Amino acid sequence: CEDQSDSTGWRVRKYTERWGLEDCSSSELGSQTGSTCKISPTLTSDTGVYWC
Repeated sequence: CEDQSDSTGWRVRKYTERWGLEDCSSSELGSQTGSTCKISPTLTSDTGVYWC
C-alpha cells in the first residue's frame, strides 16, 4: 500500500474464505511493516481479497 503523500497509519486487511476478515499483522503467518504485508509461506488458503 502506498500513497504519494503519506501512508502512515495504513493497514493491510484481508478477507479469506478460511479465516474471514483480519488484519495482515494478526494473521497466523503474516507480518506488516509500515504499509507492506508479507505472508510467508503463501498457501492456497491465502487466496482472497486484500486491501489497504
